[in-house]
Amino acid sequence: LHVYECQWDKSHSPCGMHIEGDQASVTDHLARFHGFTGGEGDTACLWDGCTSKKRGAMKGTSIARHLVTHIGYKIKCTACNVDYARED
Repeated sequence: LHVYECQWDKSHSPCGMHIEGDQASVTDHLARFHGFTGGEGDTACLWDGCTSKKRGAMKGTSIARHLVTHIGYKIKCTACNVDYARED
């Protein structure tokens, strides 16, 4: 089990809670503790220090997948032994 510190910065103060790094856990945390429900509309990444060029214009449904890159969560492919941020 790997946990990571949440840096979602809604009020100029990163959350600081610890969450599991997989996409499902990140989605659950955002909904439960930050009121974020995603959706198809454009939204901003509020992760402290995010420098993504898409920071203010990504789909709400993509935020959890994007945050996994901030956290550094990796999945090792058993076929090629390469680390990836996502299973797909």
